[in-house]
Amino acid sequence: FGNDKWSQCFGPDVIKDEPIGEDFASLPWSEVIEDFRNIKKVFPERKATDSLMLVRLPKTLNGGLSINSLGTLATQHFPANVNGYRNIWANIVQQLGNQSISESYWVLMTKDILPESRCQSYGTQQQMVADLANQSLVGYRVPGILEAITCILSQYFDSRMRLFGDKHSTYTRCLERVDGSQLVAGGFSPDGLNVDKYYDFVSGNVAIAALRKF
Repeated sequence: FGNDKWSQCFGPDVIKDEPIGEDFASLPWSEVIEDFRNIKKVFPERKATDSLMLVRLPKTLNGGLSINSLGTLATQHFPANVNGYRNIWANIVQQLGNQSISESYWVLMTKDILPESRCQSYGTQQQMVADLANQSLVGYRVPGILEAITCILSQYFDSRMRLFGDKHSTYTRCLERVDGSQLVAGGFSPDGLNVDKYYDFVSGNVAIAALRKF
C-alpha cells in the first residue's frame, strides 16, 4: 500500500509533494522479499501475503499524517463517527492526536497478533517480538500507535478488510503510554476501529503485533 494506493483511495491531493511510484525505489527489496519468505515460520498455515502487510506512511498525508488527520480520512468510510474512530480515548486525542512524523517511510507489519501472545504480560510479548530474530525476521519491534492505526486502516481503505477485528476482540499493544496507561488498537467492527488504553478486563483480547520500519 504505497503512495499510489493513497492517491487512488482519496485523490492525488491527499499526499501533496509525495512521489507516485518513486517511493518503491527506497525499499530494500531483497530484505522485504526475505521477510515474506520467513514469515511462514511464524504463520505456517497462511500465505505470506496473508501474514504481512507493506504500508507507506507519507508524512504529508491529509496535511500531515497524524492520528487526527487519519481519522478525518476514515470519516469518509465511517460518517457516523465524528473523529473517524468507533472509539478513541480522549487523552490520546489531546496528547498525541496532532503529532505527525518528520519523514515518510515504509513498514512491514504482521496482519495478525503473534501466535500464543494472548493473555501474556507485556514483557513476555516484547520477548516474543524479539524472538522473531531467531526465525530470520530481524529488526521487528512493537508498533507505535500511529503506525498500527495507519496499517490497519490502510487495509480497510483498500479492500474493506477489518484486521484486528471484533469477532475475537483482538487488539495489539503499542509502544506509547499516556497518563501511565499503555495504548492499544483493534476491535475493528463494522462501526470502525477502537483506539484506547489498556484495561485489565480485556487482557485476554490484548496481544501483540510486530513491525519493521524501512
